[in-house]
Amino acid sequence: MMEGRLSMREAIERQAGRRSCEGLVLGFGYDSRAVVSDGTAPPAPADPYRTYVPTARPGHRAPHVWLHGPDGRVSTLDLLGPRFTLLAPAGAGWPGQAAEAARRTGVPLTAVEIAAEEISAEDPPTLGESSPHIPGDPFTVAGRCPSGPLLSPTWAKEYGLGPEGAVLIRPDGHVAWRSPDGPASALALTKAVDRVLSRR
Repeated sequence: MMEGRLSMREAIERQAGRRSCEGLVLGFGYDSRAVVSDGTAPPAPADPYRTYVPTARPGHRAPHVWLHGPDGRVSTLDLLGPRFTLLAPAGAGWPGQAAEAARRTGVPLTAVEIAAEEISAEDPPTLGESSPHIPGDPFTVAGRCPSGPLLSPTWAKEYGLGPEGAVLIRPDGHVAWRSPDGPASALALTKAVDRVLSRR
């Protein structure tokens, strides 16, 4: 090669370093009235441009965690949709409280319970809309996970939740609110939804 020019290998190595921007793309977070702070500090990696530190801190993108179900693996991100989604550990009592919050606010919420270990088939975690079914109302259809429970021994820890905690995720995939330790509360969830939608 001519002097002053890079070999192909050198050029690829330099470009790879420039294109490594996971921290910028996935680690973006902010504080605003569209999120309810939980008082935790944001991650502070040495190189925030390249280093992505997954966190479910309000204002950050909800992190990907693999879950297991009867049909195979599914990402926590696959559970998100065109409405607010509440993720909670199985048995914490959040689906019923989410149904009440949806009724109070008029905002459709999807509540999903994720178990840390195998549970009985008689009481699978909820995966469905968070309000009782109202005929003719497409936003309040309740349901059970049609394919069975979702399981992960680590997802709650990775989301910063205790056994009774919950996290509310906006339709754009950013965490709106997090209750690290519960207890399940329709009032707290109602206040969070109203705050995020600038109703208070």
